[in-house]
Amino acid sequence: MLQKTSSLFLYILFLFTIHGCISRSTVSNYSEIIYPKWFWQPPTNFLSAVGYARTYYDRESSVDVATENAIEQLARQLQVNISGEIIAMNDQQAEKFQETISEGLRERITNSHYLLNTFVTPKLTVVLISEQERSVSDKITPMSKNKPDWLYQIPNENEYEYGVGSSNLTYFPETAWQKAEKRAIIDLAANLHSKIGSVNSHSKAYHQNISNSKTKIQLQNVLVIARWFSIQDGSYHVLVRMTK
Repeated sequence: MLQKTSSLFLYILFLFTIHGCISRSTVSNYSEIIYPKWFWQPPTNFLSAVGYARTYYDRESSVDVATENAIEQLARQLQVNISGEIIAMNDQQAEKFQETISEGLRERITNSHYLLNTFVTPKLTVVLISEQERSVSDKITPMSKNKPDWLYQIPNENEYEYGVGSSNLTYFPETAWQKAEKRAIIDLAANLHSKIGSVNSHSKAYHQNISNSKTKIQLQNVLVIARWFSIQDGSYHVLVRMTK
């Protein structure tokens, strides 16, 4: 009986040890999210774009996929038409947006872009491109663990309009960053041009207040100002800006 109890105790101790190692490993991986400064705080003196890709065995393939994504993103930042609406009813909200990017613009960037920098991690490959040939520092910068001010309150400036986009934790970081950037641009469009109408919907059983926000606008020369990743909940965040 004593032998069985000892064996059970050792087994439980083993499980706790394994769980502790896994937990420490997970926290350690999050705390070691380190990218170049041009990723966390992209250049603001010229228009550039970051592209994302999963890191494959063949690094060249990863860079090629990331570059294709960067071309798409740079075209979106240079000029994009956004239309859609947000309908809010009580505590529920639904949204639908469409974006249109010029194929000619994509083709132009494909033929004229410069690959300014690349950075590869075991899971994520990122590249920085521009239509201008510029020198960008390779300085590696640890991610700030402090929540940035722009997540508490979006900047309010006479000269610029801002947008913030977020995405939840996912196994594939390239997908999360792409979603956050798209949502930031949509948020910017909604902030620039929103048509809000309220109607009262009546029925025999209830009364509802419905808010309908419509957006149709063209954005040009949008800059990504900052990125941030939350270690606490694994969420991804992007701040964008455009001159009014």
